[in-house]
Amino acid sequence: MRRMTFPRRKWLTKHVSANCGVGETLVQWGVLIDADCPRCGEEEDATHVWSCKQPEAVERWNSAVEDLAEEMKKQGTPLEVTEASCASLVAWKTGSPMPTIPRRIQGLADAVEEQTKLGWPKFLEGCISKKWRRMMDHYYIRRGSMRSGKLWAIKLVHKLWDVAMDQWKHRNSVLHETDHKLLTQKTDEGIKNIWEEANAITRTIRPRCFNTTTREDVEAQEFCKRKTWLNHAQNMLQRYERKKEQQQEQQG
Repeated sequence: MRRMTFPRRKWLTKHVSANCGVGETLVQWGVLIDADCPRCGEEEDATHVWSCKQPEAVERWNSAVEDLAEEMKKQGTPLEVTEASCASLVAWKTGSPMPTIPRRIQGLADAVEEQTKLGWPKFLEGCISKKWRRMMDHYYIRRGSMRSGKLWAIKLVHKLWDVAMDQWKHRNSVLHETDHKLLTQKTDEGIKNIWEEANAITRTIRPRCFNTTTREDVEAQEFCKRKTWLNHAQNMLQRYERKKEQQQEQQG
């Protein structure tokens, strides 16, 4: 934990304690009125960020688990251990039956069994069964290796946090992409409405920004320029309305 950057440590602490910005928590805080997952639409709590079965989420998960397998290989992990742990993570994610665990590696089946009882979400949080470390210590000793099960477990946990963090990043990218789509739609509707207002004003007296371009030209621009033009046009139209009201008051 001490080796983690402060932002990641903060994220992990909030996520494990269910105080992160997921749907269920935001509803409790009064920020949202529903707890729908931005990816699949189901109720979202902290664990759902990892268990979400939306196709893109599963694809990202599988890719992150492949990276985990590569890291385990670098640590001299037996192929059976790598396959058993990674296959178990994929099975938990997708809701599939847990894989059959080979007995060739002493202690592997016991480690997977105890981890299943603890829960695979706990595995992602770094709460791994002590039997993983004992199994690897025994394996290294039999191979005459100077590696230790403790260091292996530490590096495993850090890589598991990468898998968990990747799902959080994917969830947020989908959420903000949805927000961007809504903002784009709102901007385009605003441009349509303000042009209708401007067209009701005599061309010679309406704000200049409506006479130096056309609605088609504005709508053809990229989003940032459309948004900037809309803000400018709204300000100009408001200024025109205030000036019109002042003139009416003077005449009255």
